[in-house]
Amino acid sequence: MHHSITRRLLPLYLATFLNCLIFWYAIEKIFLKSIGFNTQTITLVTIIYTVVMLAVNIPAGILADRWSRKGMLLVATGALLLSCLIGGFSQSFWIYAISASLWGLHFACYAGSDQSIIYDLLIEEQGNAHNYARYYGYLQIIAGSGLVISSLLSTLVTENGSLRATYFASIPFLLLALVVLAKFREPKLHRKEVNGLVGAHIRATFTALIHTRAVYYVMAGIILVSVGSRLLYDFDQLWLIALAVPLRLYGLINATLLSSTSIAGIVAGRLVPKNIITAGLVGLVLAAAAGMLVHSSLVFVLCATVFLGALLLLDISLSKLLHDALPAKVRAGSTSIVSTLGYLAFIPVALIFGLIGNTAGIFTAAWVVLAIAGGLGFSVWRAFANLAK
Repeated sequence: MHHSITRRLLPLYLATFLNCLIFWYAIEKIFLKSIGFNTQTITLVTIIYTVVMLAVNIPAGILADRWSRKGMLLVATGALLLSCLIGGFSQSFWIYAISASLWGLHFACYAGSDQSIIYDLLIEEQGNAHNYARYYGYLQIIAGSGLVISSLLSTLVTENGSLRATYFASIPFLLLALVVLAKFREPKLHRKEVNGLVGAHIRATFTALIHTRAVYYVMAGIILVSVGSRLLYDFDQLWLIALAVPLRLYGLINATLLSSTSIAGIVAGRLVPKNIITAGLVGLVLAAAAGMLVHSSLVFVLCATVFLGALLLLDISLSKLLHDALPAKVRAGSTSIVSTLGYLAFIPVALIFGLIGNTAGIFTAAWVVLAIAGGLGFSVWRAFANLAK
């Protein structure tokens, strides 16, 4: 059964790997600085693509449930390809904002679809989703490997080409990802349950999220995980800039941070949910308290890696709890609603973070990360307390 499931998921795993071979992730903020961006304009373009994700995320999730989750992954990959192309030609704020908006479209179409595919495929193949963390963990290992490899290779691309070349070098892998995804056979469980008008489906999607108190705290935890991880992924290079880290180290540092994805994927498949939560919280608190406030590049890199890995452990565990509470026909749509709430929460947090960072420095802004860690710890504790009743 394990080999059958793995063979069926192989195209999804390979496409995910190819989608993560994006060389410009490691040097994006340096590239933006080179074309005239500052901390405030970097924050502004981040908010612009977040607004795009807000607008697209829920419709994309509902469309995935009613049409095809594989189809949404194909749309997501195509949007990322166009983002790389336009980003590579960008010379100004608004052109890059278009590239970033397409990246937002990519992220919105991808979010929730891969989780829903794995959960439903396990039910279709073995009648339950008890080992969801194991197979979703595999996906994270593969995604992390792609991100790490692309980060390491980005140094070679920039040294033998330019910062701009990293955008164009990513395109061939995305073309191959489109081919691989087209061969994937997605589960059809959600299609069997979908019926009626779109309006009724939308109401059912929202209703599924408000029927028990425990789900509220699960949602709050996922939202805070999203906000915390987005802050680090979007602004981590501002710490490196403040610490005057040489450009040649950016690829290696980014690879180290992104290795947290693979590490968390490995750990998630070997721990029961309560141990995942415990490990995640310990790592989260330690990383937030120590790494973000200390004026040391080594301390920051090590603690930020633990921080991101802990967040992903929490995300895997909390997403399993959320999917357990949802019927298949609204799984992707409901996940998209929670993601949208995460984007909504991120906008004011990013504005506050950017304002503090621009006026008082990135290490003062790091207190925002610590506050998120505290809120996440409370949400996770309350979620499990209510589920135990």
